Amino acid sequence: MESYLTHNHLQVRCEGKEWWKLDYFLASQNKHRNIICTLPDFYGAVSVCAHSELIFTVPSSFVSHAQKLYPLKEVPLPFSFSQMAYVLLWHQRNNEEPGHKWLRDMICNSINKKN
Repeated sequence: MESYLTHNHLQVRCEGKEWWKLDYFLASQNKHRNIICTLPDFYGAVSVCAHSELIFTVPSSFVSHAQKLYPLKEVPLPFSFSQMAYVLLWHQRNNEEPGHKWLRDMICNSINKKN
């Protein structure tokens, strides 16, 4: 845990929030990550991570994809942590756009079939 917390981290800002569920969990134990870089998306964050000494904590479902893009090393979190939920975000102007709606439906239907 101490090694994890002493490293510099990068973070993806989701839903306009500065912290993730992970950071609230750590704060409840009076612990904090040293987040020195915040990016708007996972692909940019993976690229920065691959070309720096920063740590990027990602959902396990994204690791194999990230490792296809860059030679990254996977290290499990040094503590137990609950699963995170995923959200879909889009601009309201795309609510009724047929192609966008089709894609959202495809994603939601594929997830519902697995649960």
